[in-house]
Amino acid sequence: MLRIGNHADFLVILIEGTVSIKIRQMTIMQRKGPDLIGENALKSNETRSADVVADTLVKGLLLYRQSYQSALSDFEYDQQEMYYQAMRRSEVTRDWTGFQV
Repeated sequence: MLRIGNHADFLVILIEGTVSIKIRQMTIMQRKGPDLIGENALKSNETRSADVVADTLVKGLLLYRQSYQSALSDFEYDQQEMYYQAMRRSEVTRDWTGFQV
């Protein structure tokens, strides 16, 4: 499925099934859907640090770097906007009695 040392240009959204994470053919963990596989290498723009091998029939989706970064950018913008809106609301409703600078 994924090979150690390969460039990470996508992550896998594991919907169903079980995979093994292996280093030097030794299983270090198993993951089962729903889960994300390969997100760390994609975020850090590094190569894959382990092999990922399907243990059962697997259903999943690939999310490529450009789509991932676009979705993340939109999410961060939305989070920032919600934070500013909450701050504006709190400034209007805050009890400023006894506030000192």
